[in-house]
Amino acid sequence: MMMHAPWNRRRAGTATLEFAIIAPVLVVILVGLMDWGLAVESRLRLQTAARAGAQYAITAPTDTAGITAAIQAAAPDFTSLNTASTGIWCECGGTATACTNSCLAGMQRFLRVDVSHPYTPFTPAGPTSVAANVTLRLQ
Repeated sequence: MMMHAPWNRRRAGTATLEFAIIAPVLVVILVGLMDWGLAVESRLRLQTAARAGAQYAITAPTDTAGITAAIQAAAPDFTSLNTASTGIWCECGGTATACTNSCLAGMQRFLRVDVSHPYTPFTPAGPTSVAANVTLRLQ
């Protein structure tokens, strides 16, 4: 039978104990990173859908039903999309103005498409919704 020195016996199992303490912390960090990564991926897909709605708005800026249909067609796996179009607004020299006014600096017309989707996080620290928007300058 092999005898251990007294100082060596006190260190037996230390690595196992340290791992048992740190492993749950590492798992929580890993799950949190995965949760935020999935939220970012969802936001990128929503951004693509908002761009599809904006591309449709180039041809028909007042057709909100068509804009919404284009957004939903670009993101068919999102079942509960919230879409909104702020309508057309105009700016003259960087200042908001009525679209009927004359403008010496050149009237610019804009349209904004907003898309949001509820998100269910794995952790309490994760986001509860994901949103994206596109602001489009109309010619």
